Amino acid sequence: MPDNILKLFKSNRHEILTEDNDYLNTIPKGKMIKNFIEKISGHTAAQVQMIALYGDWGSGKTSLMRWIEKDLCKERFYPVFFEAWKHENDENLALSMVDVISVNKETELKEVANEVFSALKGILKGVAKSITLEVPGAKINLEKIVQEAENYLKPDDITFYKKIDNFQIAYKKMENSILGNGEKKLLIFIDDLDRCEPENVLALLSAIKLFFTFGQRTIFMCGLDKEAVNKAVQHKYGQVLKSDEYLEKIFDISFSMPKEIYLRRFLETYLISENKRVIEGVNTIEGKEKEYKTSNLVSDFFETIKFGNSRQLRKILNKYIFIKYLKEQDIGNNDLIPNLNQSFYVILTLFIIILYEFHPDYYNIIKNYDNKLIHYSNTMNSDIDNNIENVKFYLLSTAIQTIKEMKCEKQVPRGKDLNKLSSDEQKNFEIFRYSFLTIFAPLSKKYLILNYSYPNAYMNQFTEQDNILSRFCMFIEKNIDCVLECNDEYILSDIFAMAELYL
Repeated sequence: MPDNILKLFKSNRHEILTEDNDYLNTIPKGKMIKNFIEKISGHTAAQVQMIALYGDWGSGKTSLMRWIEKDLCKERFYPVFFEAWKHENDENLALSMVDVISVNKETELKEVANEVFSALKGILKGVAKSITLEVPGAKINLEKIVQEAENYLKPDDITFYKKIDNFQIAYKKMENSILGNGEKKLLIFIDDLDRCEPENVLALLSAIKLFFTFGQRTIFMCGLDKEAVNKAVQHKYGQVLKSDEYLEKIFDISFSMPKEIYLRRFLETYLISENKRVIEGVNTIEGKEKEYKTSNLVSDFFETIKFGNSRQLRKILNKYIFIKYLKEQDIGNNDLIPNLNQSFYVILTLFIIILYEFHPDYYNIIKNYDNKLIHYSNTMNSDIDNNIENVKFYLLSTAIQTIKEMKCEKQVPRGKDLNKLSSDEQKNFEIFRYSFLTIFAPLSKKYLILNYSYPNAYMNQFTEQDNILSRFCMFIEKNIDCVLECNDEYILSDIFAMAELYL
């Protein structure tokens, strides 16, 4: 039964998008884009041939384009998926794209495709680096390309304009060979272009805009990370041209990926499945409620710290499942792994994985607690002598190892309703709450010593920075009850040894 946890691992390969795994609410966006393409393809006056789909790395561009490809009316469209990154080592991406378009092995089409290939190669010969934009102003400068190309031609070569004309004729012939008579359109999806070298990104986009749009029955849809294009433009043009200007000249219209992840839906495929696995062995109502409470807490955790896209979340949750499996199977030094039946330890493990994988600087800040206390003492907003002693007095001692010991040190009342504490008990509780979250706090530019009577002022020095550590402090502040539930002997600093052994 414990091996069932391995079934929860999710591949990082692109999933087939369905209503069940649509964590980004992508399908409504896909339906809108598909309907738009179907509408404009039937109007000759609508000159839309270049469509951009913008989204960060891991935002689901591939899944969305694959969904559109699958859902298109095949009687009206012939879809082709070109994964640019796989062809980056080829002679030229534009030539590779022609190969992919003509993958059909019919003899007649192969002959037409060879004509297109030869005509395009004639254009690109000697001018691959000169497919560019005139700057400033981002104006496509075909005349400049022609002039540069003519300089490469041998005396017996035909003119560059004639080469372009030959390509135009050959490409239209290939369109008709693939599509037949009628209104059917060729829809070419270009994916993973932003994973290519900057020079290749701009070369392919410019080649499509300058040459392939001579075709009358082809629409291109490119999935792009704007930041990757920005780096490519800076690499080629420096500060003379802005990437937005470049993209506006290349694409007729653009769409953006949804930015909000439907966390609860996403987590259902991991933690709800995991909870069902656990809950099958839980016979009490109290036990079942605890498992669902953990799921809700994890969802709140990810929302509060504003972490990542679906690909990053998948990576983190896979690592969490891996660590949980090691704990259950008693593999390695599993004493370093906390009790993952405790809600707070689930959250802490996820948080440490995130920091270790994506925020190593913040990981080191909370790992080196002594150094942080020294930093606080050096920047303390106080005229009192012995700053380090004052800082340590109000915060948790580095000698304290477990949450259980921390609660004892601050004399936190046990088993009492937090709404019914005496004034002294409330004071001890507040000191524990804010001294505990300070373990995970970022460095403060001007440290304000903890005063339990003014907790908001103390928290503000951290939360005003708005980084992942400050957001985690906010999470602990409002969910301190899950910390209070921890009464075991787990040494808190072992969480770092766990990360460095297993991650």
